Amino acid sequence: MQSKSSSLSSLSSLCECLRSERLLINNEQTILQNLSSKSQSERKEIYKLTWICRHEKAALSKLINSDPSVSPDNCCQLMAKSILPSLLRYLHEAPKAVAEFLVAAESLTQMCRLIS
Repeated sequence: MQSKSSSLSSLSSLCECLRSERLLINNEQTILQNLSSKSQSERKEIYKLTWICRHEKAALSKLINSDPSVSPDNCCQLMAKSILPSLLRYLHEAPKAVAEFLVAAESLTQMCRLIS
């Protein structure tokens, strides 16, 4: 009888250990999934920045080497285009600032109408 109770006790203990191991494994899987997702988004950001830097470097190289196909105006246009993604990212990340700007611009327009 005692062997049954001791085997039940050890079986119960084993079940508890397995449950806690399962919880730990699930937690580690969640952490790894979050880490993978974060690294993927960081990798995308690095790819974008690399693309922008590559184009800026090419434009600067053409300007320095006086490539006949690139005038200073054309080079400035290329540089301005590379600034556009950072501006769009800023606008996307700061919707409150965009809303405040639009409200201020609208009230400024209304004040100009009243003055004229």
